[in-house]
Amino acid sequence: DHLAIGEIHRNAALNGLSDESGRLTVYESEAAAAPLAGPFDLLLLNIGARESKGLVALCTRLAAPGARLIVSGLAQWAAPEVFKTYGEAGWRVVGRRQADSEWVTAVLVAPR
Repeated sequence: DHLAIGEIHRNAALNGLSDESGRLTVYESEAAAAPLAGPFDLLLLNIGARESKGLVALCTRLAAPGARLIVSGLAQWAAPEVFKTYGEAGWRVVGRRQADSEWVTAVLVAPR
């Protein structure tokens, strides 16, 4: 959404990145319709478990070997099923964080 896009650009600028640098490209679209070719070293998902599971093939295709995937927006009760789905595609969970709420964020590593 537009708020997320604005935050991405703001945080990127704080870290010395911009679209003009050629090191950052931000798309706002339905994932399957985005004009992406990859491979990418970093992928970000901030959507629900069902949607995250539905993107496993796309994420795997777009990820460089050993790429990181940060997935957030997962309800605590649904996160294990997402991890299982990605695990079956060769991804490994290397970090997981849950705040004082039901929401889980995790870092996964793509197969090499």
